[in-house]
Amino acid sequence: MDNLRIEAESRIFHNRVLLNDLTELELHKLIEELQIHQVELQLQNDELLQSRLLIEKAQQKYFNLFDLAPVGYLVLNDNGIINEININACDIFKRRNDHLQHRPFVSLLAPVSMTTFYNCFNEVQKKHQNASTYLEIVAKKNRRIVEITISKYISSDYLMVVTDVTERLASEKQLKESNVAKDKIFSIIAHDLKSPFSSILGFIELLEKNYQKYDDKKRISFIHRIGEAAKNTYRLLENLLTWSRSQTGKIKLQPEEMDMSEVVHEAIALMQHSATSKEISIHNQLTINYLVWSDPNTTHTIVRNLLSNAIKFTNRGGIISIEADTIHIENKPFVELRISDNGVGIAPEQLMAIFEIEKNITSKGTENEHGTGLGLILCKDFVEKNGGKIGVESQIGMGSTFYFTLPKV
Repeated sequence: MDNLRIEAESRIFHNRVLLNDLTELELHKLIEELQIHQVELQLQNDELLQSRLLIEKAQQKYFNLFDLAPVGYLVLNDNGIINEININACDIFKRRNDHLQHRPFVSLLAPVSMTTFYNCFNEVQKKHQNASTYLEIVAKKNRRIVEITISKYISSDYLMVVTDVTERLASEKQLKESNVAKDKIFSIIAHDLKSPFSSILGFIELLEKNYQKYDDKKRISFIHRIGEAAKNTYRLLENLLTWSRSQTGKIKLQPEEMDMSEVVHEAIALMQHSATSKEISIHNQLTINYLVWSDPNTTHTIVRNLLSNAIKFTNRGGIISIEADTIHIENKPFVELRISDNGVGIAPEQLMAIFEIEKNITSKGTENEHGTGLGLILCKDFVEKNGGKIGVESQIGMGSTFYFTLPKV
């Protein structure tokens, strides 16, 4: 500024010398031109001021659109460093603006998503085309899933649109599972319920037509088969209705202190007839009380189903053993109950999917007992809702061990 003033003063001094040589008429003309030039400068200054106001309004509109957008916006430089970030994006990452600017975007990601981001970013840099992907982020120690779309922006910058899709993906998964559950229910109704009723109706029809021809032994045999079919159908309906209520959220868990020794004792009493009919011995190894915090109704259902399963897949004259122990998971005490048999075992390919309803794993028992695979799905659902985990160990021809945990009192 000082140099410009010196230059201006020098020119004015030079022109002042020249002005002394002008006539009065020439001076009047010069003054008039200077006045016109002054007006022109004022008009130009007004235009510049107006343009500046328009630019400021445009900038404000841009920042409003950027900052107040309903999705997250980030501007990254060529190295993936955050240059700008809007309010929504700050909310998604649960950090303040000044904590996010000028830091590598990849530092906000879970390690499993870092390579995915680099691949997506490199694709945009090389092809100059938009690219999208899903990433796992860490926001206040909580892991969330976001969908990002990266596109070329101004100069060497890149615009990233970020949307938190954690709830959406969870809803889609829940909807998919609900559809699978619905298909499973219809499959059971169409096949597994139809078959026993067909059997019952068939035996009844034979008895009606040949009652006088059959002796008492034959009649009792038919009645016994009808009774067994009716019992199996009832158990299936009971499981089906319980599971259906669970899936629709109509079962409300009411956890309380309960003794697993009593639960096991009651389950054995209920299933003793089935075990005796196959000459199977049930060894209850629970010699002390194991107190858990769990819902009584669902806990009884878990043990009853697992014991029924063991009887179903154990050969005549086999042995079932029930054991319990206290274990610690992440420094928290749990009671682990194990139901083991020396039956037929489970194939490795079925073992991985035995608790997944989508796989529809069903098998007949050692004496052709029918099943739907629904019992194990029900057990998994109830164990997890009570805060535990369920698993299985098995070898073909050696038997299986189903185990689950519940929070210890």
